[in-house]
Amino acid sequence: MSADARHRLLSKTDPLLIGDYPNVVVLEGLRDKLVVAQPVITRSVNGRPLAVAVPVRRTSWTGDIPIQYRFEFYDADMRPLEPMPDWQVMTMSQAQVLLRGNALDDTAANWRLVLRPAR
Repeated sequence: MSADARHRLLSKTDPLLIGDYPNVVVLEGLRDKLVVAQPVITRSVNGRPLAVAVPVRRTSWTGDIPIQYRFEFYDADMRPLEPMPDWQVMTMSQAQVLLRGNALDDTAANWRLVLRPAR
């Protein structure tokens, strides 16, 4: 059996195409606690890097929710751009907040926001 055939047998294909993966990913039990509105995206133009602002709010009116978030930026082929930003920590209270991220250079063509409970 060829190495290529063996690879096909040993690996599973992700049914979700990389271009169809969501731009906002909410992890580990926050899906029912946070909602996200339409992002505002400023594309790379004239040497200015990609910038993204995502409105986020809590779904309940009681208790604060400590979260971590980070924006990840990718080139046109969905390769991650380095350096990967650090996780930011904040507490979600009742008001909607605007989470902002900026790519470090103008090669960024795609983005993703990842939200998780604070650690």
